[in-house]
Amino acid sequence: MARVLIIDDNPSVGAILDILLKKKGHSVTCARTAEEGIRLFSEISPDLVITDVHMPVTPGFEVCRTIKKQKPGIPVLMVTGCLTKDVLKLAAECGAAEVVKKPFELPELTATVSRLLALRTGAGTSCGLPLGSPALEPPALGAEAVG
Repeated sequence: MARVLIIDDNPSVGAILDILLKKKGHSVTCARTAEEGIRLFSEISPDLVITDVHMPVTPGFEVCRTIKKQKPGIPVLMVTGCLTKDVLKLAAECGAAEVVKKPFELPELTATVSRLLALRTGAGTSCGLPLGSPALEPPALGAEAVG
């Protein structure tokens, strides 16, 4: 069972991810702001962080940078309703593992979470494209690997 921290200002997205990941046997903690998410990250020491890109006050890119400074080995999965080259570039620069476009398909998201957790424990290999790869041209759909 993995510990997953979800940071999203949209309570509906947080609730869907909470239910989905708990059904897969994970322990889930949700935060509605970047600041709350960063505080909870230090408290619960999650195995994976899922954060929205666009949030009021502090964007997900800054959340990712903060997490990567504290614990570089923790994968950060970013979700966004607006997947562009700039978003992919900024996600790569902050150290995100992957970016998934909302609305996401639940089986695809579950597979992405499982893959990132397996990579963290050394039980799998990445099959996605690195963020910033010239092969990625928006509008891309689904999960995009970032590292």
